[in-house]
Amino acid sequence: MDEDGVRFVCSCRSPKDLVDGIRQRAYILQMKRLPQKDMLALTLKMCVREDVGFEKGGFEELFKYTGVDMGKILRTTQRIFTKYAYLSYENVLKEVNPEEFNKPTEVDAVAAILPLNRCPKCTLIPPCRHITPFDLAQQGRRRRRELPKREVRSDEERSDKKAGGK
Repeated sequence: MDEDGVRFVCSCRSPKDLVDGIRQRAYILQMKRLPQKDMLALTLKMCVREDVGFEKGGFEELFKYTGVDMGKILRTTQRIFTKYAYLSYENVLKEVNPEEFNKPTEVDAVAAILPLNRCPKCTLIPPCRHITPFDLAQQGRRRRRELPKREVRSDEERSDKKAGGK
C-alpha cells in the first residue's frame, strides 16, 4: 500500500501502452504466456475437476481455434459445455466453425432404412466420428435380414400374370 492506500494491477502487452503518470509510479513485472503444453494440462485438470466430459478430438479442435489464449480457451470450453454438456470434436466444431460443421454429408441409401438416433457419445445424428456411414449401412443390412422375405416370382409367372393368365 502507498500513502493513499490504493494499488492497481494493469495488464498490457507493452509498458509503452500505460499512461505516463501510471508508468512512472508502476512496478513493471515481465510476464510471458504459458506454453501450450501447460495450457492443455490446466484445461484438462479443470475438465476433470468440474466433471466436463471431453475427447481428444474436441481438445485438438479447441486449441486449433483458440491458439494460445487461456482466457479464450476457458470461455469457449464453458460455452460448449453449457450448450452440449460434452466437449467432443463435433460440439466444438458446431460452436467455433459452424460453416464447416453444416457442410452436407452423404449418407448411403441403405443407411436410411432405420430411423437415425442420436449418437450416445457426441449427441449428433449419425454419421459422426463414432458412427460411420459404413456402420449405418451394416445396421440397415441387419435390419433387412430381420424383416420377412418377400416371395420372388420367376419371370414366367410375371409374364403370365401380365398377359391375364393365372
